[in-house]
Amino acid sequence: MHIVILEEKYMIFETHAHLDFFANSDDNSVFYRICESCIENNISKIVVPPISFDSNFVIADLLKGYEENIFQAIGLHPKEAINTILTNKKQEELLDLYREKQNIVAIKTGLDFSKTKLQEAQIKHQIDSFRRLTIMAAELNLGLILHIRDAWSQFLIEWEAIIKKLDDMNLKTPKTVIHCYNGRNLKETEEVINKGINFFGVGGKIFKDVSLRNTIKDLSLKCIVLETDSPYLQPEAYIPPDFISEYKKNSHRKLKGINTPQSLTLIAGEVANIKGIPIEKVIEEAYNNAMELFSL
Repeated sequence: MHIVILEEKYMIFETHAHLDFFANSDDNSVFYRICESCIENNISKIVVPPISFDSNFVIADLLKGYEENIFQAIGLHPKEAINTILTNKKQEELLDLYREKQNIVAIKTGLDFSKTKLQEAQIKHQIDSFRRLTIMAAELNLGLILHIRDAWSQFLIEWEAIIKKLDDMNLKTPKTVIHCYNGRNLKETEEVINKGINFFGVGGKIFKDVSLRNTIKDLSLKCIVLETDSPYLQPEAYIPPDFISEYKKNSHRKLKGINTPQSLTLIAGEVANIKGIPIEKVIEEAYNNAMELFSL
């Protein structure tokens, strides 16, 4: 594992962090402290995605004053789409938010059939949300963040149908990243690259997932962006700042570990180690890839 002190010129792009986790209605001081700490430690750009529908508006409010460094993805986590039907009215609310804010750079959607046995209607809700939000990303020329878990076969079927629909509408496929990628092999990864998927989010799984490590070894660096998915997926070697550890101890939200964007240097170092290249090259290329993904 590479642990290095980076020169100031090397700016890091965090493409997926749930920083709103650290905010609450009574006290947002930890949230703001994390934002400042990230900016002070070379993490110059961050994208914060939603989970629930309501979190779109909470995040927008939290990021006031940080718009130059911290960007927002709007949309709906596929698990939330099970019970939150993305109606025309809700989609219009998201459009209104997009028109109001200047720092919205992506839409988050996907398919997640993990953990619980889903009813047919719940699967349909996810698929409908996936279709609507992907088309919306294409219409608005926004990046697309895909969360795919235990739904790969269905995802490929739906993706093919969506691409055809976009072609019929004379719309380009949005620049797309598969978040928290766990590619089982390079062949599978290249197949989705050929279907218009541009980038793959690499985070904490890189330390233990042997299949992912083998895939990343041979995958072009031009396809990789860095992410933490914080506060989740804390790398074992990462020691959060004292104020984060104190927050975890006192929080009613129980997590095995707690992650922040500052673990990105460990993740970048592990990618560099796997590929046998300098960490600076990983950080620079991943930064440029993220800038392209989010059209910044």
